[in-house]
Amino acid sequence: MLLWLGIIFILLGVIVFLLRMLQIANSKAEQFEGILDAIPLIISATDKDRNWIYVNKAVTSRFGKSKEEFIGKKCSNWGAPICNSDSCGINCLSSGKDTTVFEDMQVNVAYVQNSKGERVGHVEVVQDVSAYNATIKMSEAKTDNLEKISDITKQLMRISNDLQRGVQGVESSADGQEQIILEFNNLIHELSNTFDQSISQIEATNKSSIEARDKASIGTEHMQNMISTMDDINKSSISIGEIIKVIESIASQTNLLALNAAIESARAGEAGRGFAVVAGEIRELANKSSETVKEIEEIIQNTLEIVDRGQNIAKDTDSALSSIAETINKTVDMSEELLETSKVQQVSVKGLSGTTDNLNVQMNTATSFARCSAGISHEITEQVEELQKVVG
Repeated sequence: MLLWLGIIFILLGVIVFLLRMLQIANSKAEQFEGILDAIPLIISATDKDRNWIYVNKAVTSRFGKSKEEFIGKKCSNWGAPICNSDSCGINCLSSGKDTTVFEDMQVNVAYVQNSKGERVGHVEVVQDVSAYNATIKMSEAKTDNLEKISDITKQLMRISNDLQRGVQGVESSADGQEQIILEFNNLIHELSNTFDQSISQIEATNKSSIEARDKASIGTEHMQNMISTMDDINKSSISIGEIIKVIESIASQTNLLALNAAIESARAGEAGRGFAVVAGEIRELANKSSETVKEIEEIIQNTLEIVDRGQNIAKDTDSALSSIAETINKTVDMSEELLETSKVQQVSVKGLSGTTDNLNVQMNTATSFARCSAGISHEITEQVEELQKVVG
């Protein structure tokens, strides 16, 4: 009777131990999935055939679909410009490059390895959409041992062996999870460094844009002053043209008067010869004045045409400078918004980095516990063998 009570106590201990291991595994799985859903970055995982095996809440929120609608489908269903191209994240990873970009998204890719170091899939993290993906697959606790405990007196050795295999499976799973957490932690630190560099570049770009905006404003002001000056030149040239026309009219009248004087002096005969000479010289000067005035008039007309073309060019330039200044102002506004968004994401990523560090410590503790449990399981197996010898 005492022997059977001992066997029952041992089996109860086995059951409690298995239930404890199941509770730990389920708790860790829920904790990991909750953490991934809380990350404000897009995270997805694919198997070796590029089929989705996991997407986090950020993915389902972006596309308005449930997780079940993604699982098992090709990752190219994302529809990004880099899908099915050499710039695809997985294709880049195969060629030794763990980062790729499309539009305003940056994709970081890493291999997922099991406890044996074998590559079993890929994990992709996309920035600027609020979520990171590092699929942490928990091995489901096996319940076969619990179903077999009902036949205690006939299968003690079989139950103890199943228990030992179950503990070894938990230990292997813990090792694999520890490796995944380590890779995920490294990826988070790399993203944090990338955010620091991006913010520095955005600040430098913002500063350059502000300087360009100020210079464009100064250029626009100078161009408007030049347009005003050219308008004044145009008005002055027109006034000079009017004066030249008056001078030309006077020269024509002088020429006509000189001609009449020459005719009258010819009629006067010898007495009017001296006056005729003077009238001829006046006429010659009037002709030269008329020719000079015409030349000046042509020069002024050419000047007016040049000034008119210059005004059109200056106005076009002023319009272009105004458009450039407006574009630069928009660029400055967008740069400031992008800088603010990047700083917010930087704070989130650094907070996530601290969380993953803490999770890594907890995972190390769980691994140590699993290894300790393996030793306990081995001792239980030996005790069951001794009991089997006694019963047998």
